[in-house]
Amino acid sequence: MLPVDFIDYFNKFQLEASNASPEDFSDKLNLFTSLLFLICTIVITLKQYVFNSMSCYIPVHPTGKDFENFLSDYCWVHGTIPLRHDEPMPKTPEEWSIYEKQRRISYYQWVPFVLGLQCIFFYIPHIAWQAVCAHRSGGDLFALVKAAADAAISERGSRKSQVKRVAEFLEDMIDGHKDCRHGRRMNLTRRAYDMCGICVVSKRLGTCLVFSYLCVKIITIINAIMQVYLIQRFLGFYADGSAGQKSMQLGKPYETNSAAMSNQENEDLEGFGFGLTVANHIRAGRDWPETILFPRVAYCRVPGIRLVGAENAYTAQCALPINMLNEKIYIFFWFWICFLIAASIFSLLLWLVRMVIAPRRKDFIKRFLRIKGIRSRTGQEITRADLDEFIDDYLRRDGVFLVRMLAINAGDVITSEIVMALYEHYIDNVYSVDNTPQKSLEKEPLKDGSGIPSNYV
Repeated sequence: MLPVDFIDYFNKFQLEASNASPEDFSDKLNLFTSLLFLICTIVITLKQYVFNSMSCYIPVHPTGKDFENFLSDYCWVHGTIPLRHDEPMPKTPEEWSIYEKQRRISYYQWVPFVLGLQCIFFYIPHIAWQAVCAHRSGGDLFALVKAAADAAISERGSRKSQVKRVAEFLEDMIDGHKDCRHGRRMNLTRRAYDMCGICVVSKRLGTCLVFSYLCVKIITIINAIMQVYLIQRFLGFYADGSAGQKSMQLGKPYETNSAAMSNQENEDLEGFGFGLTVANHIRAGRDWPETILFPRVAYCRVPGIRLVGAENAYTAQCALPINMLNEKIYIFFWFWICFLIAASIFSLLLWLVRMVIAPRRKDFIKRFLRIKGIRSRTGQEITRADLDEFIDDYLRRDGVFLVRMLAINAGDVITSEIVMALYEHYIDNVYSVDNTPQKSLEKEPLKDGSGIPSNYV
């Protein structure tokens, strides 16, 4: 199911209406990020487990055709130790032991698994929103948006019937969630809840979908922030340069020129993170021999091989071409996720403004009614009170939210036709057959010929 979803989503970039969904740009960007992680997982897995990911060389080694294979496999499993170009080679077992504790890297064995885990994490918000749409909305919102998007690209003859089906679906959903209880006490209760906005979550109040969507947005942001933290911890990077920045000699740390320069640079960049540090290295023309981040060549100590009754230790030099890919992938993802965090935060704030501020909701719906023009099927004069009640009492926040999603994914033309059908359905329910209002409304006559009060805000 997961690969099929990724393939279907990729087709969205060909502007196919069949892949429309009740999500905005940042949501689809988050899902596309999951696709990127999946692709990188496949590439790294093939490189590590199908092709050669590490080659180790030792000048003098015991006879036997399998020793070099054993050496490469041992170093791959055990991990390697990178050295800067101006650092001396450790000579004693004690020196190697210190390097083992402070320098040994073995993250490259786990890269495909961590990338796969990150792929799943970025897919979780989409699954959560799908669950809300399927079980808390009263209908399949993904099918609703898809039907509206299909209507947008259909021929004029069939478009009317498709729009009618979408409008009827929305009507049934809105009517099904409507609180039919009446009375002075219930009216006061509704007013009190309405003053609380989206803080009170209920289908009957028309805030369930909006609140759930904002929660999914927050989950997306938290997940992205945690992914940046995971990348830095997984690679053993610390903003203060404490990991892998010191050199050792005779079991005691000492500072080489490149190590001192790296420490000073990391102190300057403390708190900014892995991506900016590596970008600064690239800008300064400093490669991995100085920074020992993603080393291409490292050393491996193979102790205690028993040969003819004696134990011999060997030191191998290993090439790690896989780190060329790892470096590019993680630098890209660090900046990409930072961009995703910014886009998600902006989207969250934008939706808060859209759903919390009443004039924004009313102006949005009013725009679609103006596109089609308002005509009362009962012959009654359309008033500001009618429009206010249509937006606040009939559509409510969840209805306005769904109209927003339709506009994002299907376009303004189809959305205006759907809103007009909803308004006509609302008018039919408000007015009786003999054109007598079923409830008292504060009438305010029209000021222009657009069908909307000129002083309506």
